[in-house]
Amino acid sequence: MQSFLQENFGIESQVLCHPFHAYPISDSAQHPSQRKEAISISRVDFQKNIEIMLEANKTPEDSIKIYGWVNMKYASEKLEPIAFSKYYQGKYNKSFSAISKILSKCKFMVDL
Repeated sequence: MQSFLQENFGIESQVLCHPFHAYPISDSAQHPSQRKEAISISRVDFQKNIEIMLEANKTPEDSIKIYGWVNMKYASEKLEPIAFSKYYQGKYNKSFSAISKILSKCKFMVDL
């Protein structure tokens, strides 16, 4: 995207990795090479396409754990209940320490 902006519009841009605010990682965090989990920490809602994650979880590869607030209408209309309950980990406190604890074992964060 950075080169696209420069080449097509002459716009200088800066890449900011997500999250845009660097926050301290808990001391119990594993080294990134030892992390294995894929995690989603977004709301479970129509715009987030959680059903795609549940479909991906049908493969024999490691599954995606899902955290976040649930829109119950979306869950009942779009998500297979048994699959969702298997991978849903619950809501979380939106604080740096809570997010750090969840992501400390995470190798990948999935956001659709």
